[in-house]
Amino acid sequence: MPKLPRISSREAIRALERLGFEQVRQTGSHVVMKKEIEEGEIGCVVPVHLKSVA
Repeated sequence: MPKLPRISSREAIRALERLGFEQVRQTGSHVVMKKEIEEGEIGCVVPVHLKSVA
């Protein structure tokens, strides 16, 4: 099975927003996103770690 491509945290957040997730809060370097569904809610935590570019 091929490896999945790496994506940035910004790309991950945009993809989740397109799927209906909303950013609820940010604690340190982690963004918490949630989506309301009929059975309750779905949560997802996205780490936002900046890379230093040389």
